[in-house]
Amino acid sequence: MSSFVFFVAGFVGFKTFLLIKLGESEYLTHVSTLSQGGGLEKVGAWLMGIDPLTAWSMAHAAPIFG
Repeated sequence: MSSFVFFVAGFVGFKTFLLIKLGESEYLTHVSTLSQGGGLEKVGAWLMGIDPLTAWSMAHAAPIFG
């Protein structure tokens, strides 16, 4: 169970880092481009979409790291 929690936390942290670094509009442009691809790219776009946990994390981390 703890491995799964660390994996999810790391993945959300990675998405948060990309959101802060690229900015929301550019990030969403990349996700939109992914969603136009094949099956694997569509899965990637779904996974990289901005979910509530990532949005919360970005809202709290952006003032510190942005």
